[in-house]
Amino acid sequence: MPLPHRRRLPSERIAEVGADLRERPVVVGELYERLGANGPFLLAIIMTVPFLSPVPVPGISTPFGIGLMSIGLYTAWHRRPRLPGFVARRELPAGVLGRLLTWVAKPLAWLERLTRPRYRALVAPGPVRVVSGLVMAALGILLALPMVVPFTNSLPSYGIVLLCMGWLCRDGLMAMLGWVMFVVTLLFFAAIGIAAWLGVSWGWSAATGAAVETGGPVTATGAFIPSASAASIAP
Repeated sequence: MPLPHRRRLPSERIAEVGADLRERPVVVGELYERLGANGPFLLAIIMTVPFLSPVPVPGISTPFGIGLMSIGLYTAWHRRPRLPGFVARRELPAGVLGRLLTWVAKPLAWLERLTRPRYRALVAPGPVRVVSGLVMAALGILLALPMVVPFTNSLPSYGIVLLCMGWLCRDGLMAMLGWVMFVVTLLFFAAIGIAAWLGVSWGWSAATGAAVETGGPVTATGAFIPSASAASIAP
């Protein structure tokens, strides 16, 4: 009696591809094709690896974020994603890909032990899948923003990893955690925006206060012009 077919885990597929492509330069498009049917989600996990650290990486976060946004949009449309040309042509030097995939496979195997098929309606094709794809696209946009504030790269990346693991392992709970991380990320970026606005407001208030003390009007740039009476007073 033949043994039942065992579905390969994402970490196993990543390690296998890494072993095949270890010794030569590889473009992202070739890696995408070699990952097979689950290539979009596996590639998305691989693309988030440089950003899992709290320290942002603005040099590559923009093209990778755009690529992840594309994967999310195509997932929402129930189509196999096509990478933008400038992302697909990006070359990884020889040896870098092998080390990268080997590093990815180990924590991914640990995460797989926490997953199992459950709440499948949350990862099945349909309206919920559309919402998840749009959430992933939004996380890709946030990742693409050229910001140097800590956690602005890592928080979107965590959400993308959780969503992809939910799809790969048919685990609706992982997908829900990805939505939760999306909300946390939005709140974090909103806090940054509010802090920036308050900083600008404080700077404007300080400039106008200085102008009032010296008796001159404030220009649009925040500078002030001494009034005629103030300028005519000799020391």
